[in-house]
Formats: sequence, C-alpha cells, structure tokens
Amino acid sequence: MTIGNEIREKIAIATKMLLAERMIGPFGHCSARVPDTDLFAILGHKDDHVKDASQISSDDVVLINEEGIVVEGDLDVPGERHIHLEIYKKRPDVQAVVHAHPFGCVAFSIVGRSPKPIWHLCTVFAEGIPIFDSSIQIDTPELGQKVSEVLGAHKAVLLKGHGVAVVGESIEDATVSAVSLERSAQLEITASALGDVREIPTSELTEDLVSLGLTKDEFVRAQWDYWSFRIQEHHKG
Repeated sequence: MTIGNEIREKIAIATKMLLAERMIGPFGHCSARVPDTDLFAILGHKDDHVKDASQISSDDVVLINEEGIVVEGDLDVPGERHIHLEIYKKRPDVQAVVHAHPFGCVAFSIVGRSPKPIWHLCTVFAEGIPIFDSSIQIDTPELGQKVSEVLGAHKAVLLKGHGVAVVGESIEDATVSAVSLERSAQLEITASALGDVREIPTSELTEDLVSLGLTKDEFVRAQWDYWSFRIQEHHKG
C-alpha cells in the first residue's frame, strides 16, 4: 500500500482515540479524502477481524472510490459508507468524516434535542446541530443523501437513536471535534442533574478560542498530539 499512507496512519490513530473514548465499538468508523485523488480512505469492516485497539493499524484502512468500491486493501468496506460518501459529494470543503455511536449524543437524539453550547471547547458547534429523525441504518446512497441534506453546512448531525456524524477540515479536526462534542454532551447531562444549564453567551462564542490563547488549528493540534501520546504510552504498557 503506497497511496494515502499518511492518511491511513492518521485514521488508525483516530480510531484508537474513538475507541479509548468509548465512542465506537464493533461499529463506527472515520474516513478522509486522499489528497490529489478521487479516492477516500476509510476504516475497513471490523466485524471480520475483531481486534484489540492496540492492534489496529494502517493495514485496517481501505481505499474506496466515489461509488464505495474498494480499490486497495484487504477488508470489506463498512455498510454505512454512504454517510461518508454522500457528505463528501455535497460538501467539497469537508476533508474527513467521523461516524460514531457515543451514548451522550445518542441520548440527546432520543429526546429530540441537541447539546447546547455550554463548554468553551465546543464553540465550533455554536450554530447548532441538526437531527436526522430516523434510527435506520444508513446503508444506501439515498439515505446517505438525506443525512447530508440534514447536515447542510453544519459541523455535525445527530442520527436519532443511532449516533452522530462529525465533519472536519482534516481527520485531526473531525476526530477532536467529535470527542469534544461527546464530552460536552456528557457534561450537559451531568450539569442538568444539578440545576438549570446555562449556555455560553453568543458574545463569548468564537471559533478562534481566544480565551485559551489558541487558534482553532493550534487547539486541534494540541489535542491530537496529546491523544497520540496517550495512546502510544498506553499501548506500551
């Protein structure tokens, strides 16, 4: 495998991050465009090769074309590849997609609500998160197109009783954003047991994360490097 090797490695790291956060298990996957090609890299179908997170590598990532057909790699493509492919068709700006099943986000989708902007690490979701109002598996292009239409220009879409799809300018961005969204959802659930949940005022919301002294890119890089280090250290033990 030579095409998209760097992207494959990043998807393997992203998968370990999502597993560590319990956002995916036997199902769930992330993908990314392969630069300078019409191909996409996506985690292969895990049902056929159950592995410990420490064993996941770039070899578990396959390359698919715009029709979702594997053109390089030894594993099958996920059944819900259409979530990824249809989003890429509708959103040329999107470079990566994470589809996960985190309990916090799913809980919100079940009651027909989206997490509020209550945490400064989730300001990228300040414009809201739409909900795809069906729990059906997204295993056809038509269903994938419907999800992409609900997503629109947003950063994420909740799938009722199912999960979430988060998009990004890179695999690092999509993964860090997905983790931050789930943590914010869990934080809101916890806070709501204590009292009324107060949103961050619109005047304080900014994608530049000024309160942290970081740009968005610097924040994503810091989070990605932190998680990469944690994963490497954990698997050494």
